[in-house]
Amino acid sequence: MARRLVLGLTAGLVLTCAAFEAAAGTVNRYSSLWVFGDSLSDPGNLYAATGDKIPESPPYFEGRRSNGPVWAEYLTADFDARGLAAANFAYALANALPNDDIAQGLPFQVPDLPDQIAEFALTSRDRLGTAPIASLWFGSNDIFQQMAVNPDPVAVATTAARAANAVAEGVTALAGFGIEDFLVFNLPALEKTPQFTLLRPEAAPLAKIGSDTFNATLADRIAELSATGLRVGTLDMHAAFDDLIAHPRKYGLTNATDPCLIPGVSICTPEQAKEWAFFDPVHPNAAVHSEIAGLVGTKIAPVPSPLPVLLLVGGIASLGFAARRRT
Repeated sequence: MARRLVLGLTAGLVLTCAAFEAAAGTVNRYSSLWVFGDSLSDPGNLYAATGDKIPESPPYFEGRRSNGPVWAEYLTADFDARGLAAANFAYALANALPNDDIAQGLPFQVPDLPDQIAEFALTSRDRLGTAPIASLWFGSNDIFQQMAVNPDPVAVATTAARAANAVAEGVTALAGFGIEDFLVFNLPALEKTPQFTLLRPEAAPLAKIGSDTFNATLADRIAELSATGLRVGTLDMHAAFDDLIAHPRKYGLTNATDPCLIPGVSICTPEQAKEWAFFDPVHPNAAVHSEIAGLVGTKIAPVPSPLPVLLLVGGIASLGFAARRRT
């Protein structure tokens, strides 16, 4: 499954990274890695902050919103193993826009993108080295929360655009600390996730408005940022997940329609979890995360690897899941 999914994802993503590669020159020469994001990148930060309570684990894997490590852990572990600085500031439930989580009933304020950057500035700004790179993957939570508060198409589109602008502003803020290389993820087609194909089909049109608006705005802002001299690559998750959902067997998966886990309702077997693209209604399984890591690793590995990227990914356990959380 592994090799086929990497090749398939590459077909969907490599064109969007071409400008990034050309600008960066040698892509395997980064001195440090800094990860910002939400549950799609969270290595267990929210879980640790809530006393190992959110999300419930098991069925989730040690606080990840999946059945195994998330993509970023493989990359930060690689940097860590080579003695290079790396840290992951991502939190599940995080937004690109500042958000009042206490008012929504959460036990504490989840660090949103501005908070994550503030934590980076406090703890890590002096550890960049000569060629740092940062990744940012946000947007889904902003859209989901707006849909819950005010399911109006204009309101959802407005929030999605504001969230994309916030990601661009995050890039600008990080550039102020001396980071010039960035990897920014756009959003999959949210309306094609099980959350909206099976559980809330009536909300699928709003989800589509949200992800389409976010991605269009983000593309425009990244073009503007690139014009300033920053090197900003985009990973096209929209195209990649479209193909994955349409052709799961091409990637060695048996199901890209149903969620393995519906919290509080059902869970599939561990064997099924390995072959179902979605571990829960909106989060991919560990196999998909590992392949995203393999793709990203070809772009931002710290030095030329003595082993193929996929072997590094497969050997993550030997590194003791050293993928750094906040440090």
